[in-house]
Amino acid sequence: DISLSEYFLDRANKDGRVKKAIEKYITKYGNLTKIKGICKEVNPDMECLYNACKHKNNIHTVKYFVEVHKLKIDINCIIKLLDNIGNSTTRYIINGYKEDKKKEEQEKENEKKK
Repeated sequence: DISLSEYFLDRANKDGRVKKAIEKYITKYGNLTKIKGICKEVNPDMECLYNACKHKNNIHTVKYFVEVHKLKIDINCIIKLLDNIGNSTTRYIINGYKEDKKKEEQEKENEKKK
């Protein structure tokens, strides 16, 4: 007999969608045990941490990724979190930051082409 979570993990590994499996559990509070089970098979990456930061009541999952898997909090984590819980001023500032970064990256790309 195979449990549903084991079946889901096995299928996710075969399909190459492990991040999607983790994301499924990140979106619901109280699924840290399931996430830990998946992380025994595959190491979470920064995308997993970013997804965890999208959900305001996810402190246990974020701490697990940072403290156990040594993922580093960066500006993208903060942006994901503030996108979720921020007010209109916060969103305006974040969107301005994102636009500025995008422009900087485009300028760097154009410089490389010259």
